[in-house]
Amino acid sequence: NEVMDLWKDYLAMAVKLNMDTSDAIIYRVGRLRQRHAELVNMLQRKDLHERANEIIKSYPLLPDVFSYVKSKYEYAGKTFSVIAPSCVEDVLAEGRNLHHCVAEQDRYLDRIERRESYILFLRKKENPEVPFYTLEAEPDGTIRQKRAEFDRQNKDIDEVTSFLRLWQKEIQKRLTKKDY
Repeated sequence: NEVMDLWKDYLAMAVKLNMDTSDAIIYRVGRLRQRHAELVNMLQRKDLHERANEIIKSYPLLPDVFSYVKSKYEYAGKTFSVIAPSCVEDVLAEGRNLHHCVAEQDRYLDRIERRESYILFLRKKENPEVPFYTLEAEPDGTIRQKRAEFDRQNKDIDEVTSFLRLWQKEIQKRLTKKDY
């Protein structure tokens, strides 16, 4: 029963992705669990892209703001790095990966577009692709929020906070009166 349920789920996802389920290569799949997981990932990426397109329609200035933020606020220290998102998909993926609301609340996107605050990603320098903390920072570098998985702050919060103070000092050198 479990295998049949997995196969039915797989086929339903294949239909949703417009795959030809009458083709034997699709309906007689080998490595069912692996293919099922691959289709789950494909649907999540598709949903992410569609949601990002909806957001850009509502907040058309976001791409310009992301570009600006990247140049002013990124910074790498010895242990950590602050990375700016390149696009809406990055923000959505961050929220989904860390299971918090930045991906689901338009208020953050509104704040970004109005340049009230920015979403940034804190990463461990040796593994910059793996989500660690999400930051909400004001244009002057004031940190409104720093959240790890499930909106938590981990045991390493003191080390993170020390690094963020260094980051703040560094970006102060880059900011202009207009930035404030």
